[in-house]
Amino acid sequence: MTEQNVTATPVRRFLAGHRYGDWCVRRKGQLDMNWAQVVLAGPDHAAATRSVGTFPACDQADHQQNGLPQMSAILFGSISTVANTSELQRRAFNQAFEAHGLDWHWDRETYRTMLSRSGGQDRVADYAHSLGHSVDARAVHETKSRIFQDALATSELAPREGVVDTIRDARKSGWKVGLVTTTSRENVSALLAALSPQVRRQDFDVVVDSSSVGQPKPDRAAYSYALEMLDESPTQCVAIEDNVDGVQSAVAAGLVCVAFLNENTAGHDVAAADRSVDRLDVRELQLVAGLN
Repeated sequence: MTEQNVTATPVRRFLAGHRYGDWCVRRKGQLDMNWAQVVLAGPDHAAATRSVGTFPACDQADHQQNGLPQMSAILFGSISTVANTSELQRRAFNQAFEAHGLDWHWDRETYRTMLSRSGGQDRVADYAHSLGHSVDARAVHETKSRIFQDALATSELAPREGVVDTIRDARKSGWKVGLVTTTSRENVSALLAALSPQVRRQDFDVVVDSSSVGQPKPDRAAYSYALEMLDESPTQCVAIEDNVDGVQSAVAAGLVCVAFLNENTAGHDVAAADRSVDRLDVRELQLVAGLN
């Protein structure tokens, strides 16, 4: 049987009923369905590791008997983890530049490099600074947001692969579902209106937006707020993120994080995530997190 190494994160984990105090397990890569070799590292992320052997994988009944914690929530980390909106947003930026008399154009490659950081208004301000231009970044971004929201209303937007099934299966299993963004409330509302009835506001137990917290990602504030509202522990939740700042935010909050990169963040370095996937599947999320 194939064995797969598993690296560490400073979150307590359980495997086959064995508790390792402050040692913990974070799964990396595709886990073999039958066996997993567990490699543990200290909470200080020291380079030294020690192997504690191999344990057989279990079905759900075995997990419950062996004491693995239950999955309690799945948290979508941005509107682009739910639907591919990145190209709509890039085009909205370019239309906003034209509306403000700016001779700027962000092609796809330029925009991709900018998405390593969150925050559209900061993106505009940084770009203006790089050119030595003085612009009202807030006003430009507000125009972009209006154009983007109008585009959502008229687009034939569809949920990303596996999103509808993941929400449905989570609900069926009694887990909570959250949307944890730091975009505007208006953007979230426009997205959900465009996706209804496939994905609706009532599908989420908590929706976090820029009005909910004072600090954008990569700060952990959005996830900390969501966990507080849900009354859940980070060790029993999985975050789904599509960009570097989002992954950093989820990890900082103590969550297992699955990278679900979008059409314009594909190829970004999300090594801090526990796993990268091309589609969502509840069973895979459970395996990565080590939860039932």
